[in-house]
Amino acid sequence: MDGSYLSIVLISLLTKGTDGITVEESCLNEVGGEYCTRSEACEGKVELSDILDQDVGEDNIFFIETSPKEVITPREACSLESAARNSGLHVVMVRAGNVLDKSDNTTCLIINKFKSSVKLFYIDMDKFAEGTSLEGFFRSDKLNESMSKFVHSADALRLLLIHRYGGFYADSDFVILKDLTKLKNVIASDQVARRQYSEGNHLLVGHTVSNAMFHFSKGSLILELALNHFNEAFSSQVWASGGPDLLQRCLLALCGFGNDVPTNGIMMTRERFNPERCKGISVLDYKSFFPYGWMQQEQLLDRKTKSDWYEIFYQSYAVHFYHSSSRRHGPDKVIKRPKYYGAKKPAYLVLGLDHCPLAYWSKNVF
Repeated sequence: MDGSYLSIVLISLLTKGTDGITVEESCLNEVGGEYCTRSEACEGKVELSDILDQDVGEDNIFFIETSPKEVITPREACSLESAARNSGLHVVMVRAGNVLDKSDNTTCLIINKFKSSVKLFYIDMDKFAEGTSLEGFFRSDKLNESMSKFVHSADALRLLLIHRYGGFYADSDFVILKDLTKLKNVIASDQVARRQYSEGNHLLVGHTVSNAMFHFSKGSLILELALNHFNEAFSSQVWASGGPDLLQRCLLALCGFGNDVPTNGIMMTRERFNPERCKGISVLDYKSFFPYGWMQQEQLLDRKTKSDWYEIFYQSYAVHFYHSSSRRHGPDKVIKRPKYYGAKKPAYLVLGLDHCPLAYWSKNVF
């Protein structure tokens, strides 16, 4: 047979033999045959087009990969697939590497099955920054000294991308649940542990915003401020310096607070941090993107019924799974096949089966 053929899923569809061997639970029984019987010719490498050569509109949700790796992981693919299914936006991933390896099953799946709804582009970060206040940053000694170079590169690049094109940015460890087209110029906090209210009975929505997911219009003032102050704010030894800390300082300025107010010195409410008082920007209920805060991320591994999880995520447009911090933990973070859990499952499994089934079944381990 010419070419190598990789199944989109690597699960064997076994039948029970006469020797009494237990039947392997197949994905045909669990999510429907359409996700399990397809296969693709997956071989060779694909060179990506440069985003600067493309006509990119504003109705996009952007994802970023700043490392040179040549494959898309199942969880990254889940972000892309769920956004393509649910967001109502054009899905764009920009990658610092200009090649993708189709011999990787998940990567092949995204390239072949989502070619009309997910655009994958190469981005030369240094060239993309030319003519901006970040020109030279991506080749600077300051960035090279960082222990988190890829993270800090992504902090800077998301500002440049959304400033140039407008639209949503999201980290590639989100599962997108709902249509995002009605949300404009919004951001939220991932620092809230539980629902609390001010003395005026206003919901407290956090004391600092996150840069993991947001929408801003092309040329937005908050992004202008962030880009103009990035170099002075950025510290290679401070994780959040060019990311959430910078955006929070810029948000406070737009909302009328002086530099004497500490970055985390205001407990925000939607009534105070609204478009009328913040130059068109809204701080959303934290549950919109972060139903579990950064400090509560372990609870996403709790086992609950599907109905219980969806009750928790009722107000959420997306759910963040904090890959950059959770991946350093042990093997208990691996999401296995449904048969290992019974009726109660971790959140990633429940959402994966519903919102990114192709990505979920693309590898033996999610």
